[in-house]
Amino acid sequence: GLVVAEFADRPLPASETSEESAYKSKNETHERILFSEKFACPVSGFTIPEIEPRLFSFNNPFGACPTCDGLGSQRAIDENLVVPDDNATLRDGAVSPWAKSTSPYYSQTLEALGKVYGFKLGDKFKDLSEEAQQAILRGTGEREITFNYDDGLRSYK
Repeated sequence: GLVVAEFADRPLPASETSEESAYKSKNETHERILFSEKFACPVSGFTIPEIEPRLFSFNNPFGACPTCDGLGSQRAIDENLVVPDDNATLRDGAVSPWAKSTSPYYSQTLEALGKVYGFKLGDKFKDLSEEAQQAILRGTGEREITFNYDDGLRSYK
């Protein structure tokens, strides 16, 4: 249930209070504050589970923040570091982590993506569609793209 507290200068007689509401006073502002016995916000609907000791255990993932898994930090991709110069072409190393690789894997991967998303390795990164850029930076999600990889010794599909 909800507890409604209206700040006043005096406690209310028992006849004026109920199990779900309580009134108190504070500086004659007549400020009204809602409290919930159900760990819920009556305005937004936000709820939390009942507080238990395991929520505070460093040894238990149950109490960990779902965003950072209790580590206090989060890994994220800085797209400006991955593609520092969006005027560069894919062939000329627009994708920085792959730019100096001597393996044909990355260029063959990009060629396969290009066939699906409609670009060539000679295109500037900034000229690629948003969908193509996100496929390069974040992957294709559930969409599978088949391509042939030839390392010079063998060919793989």
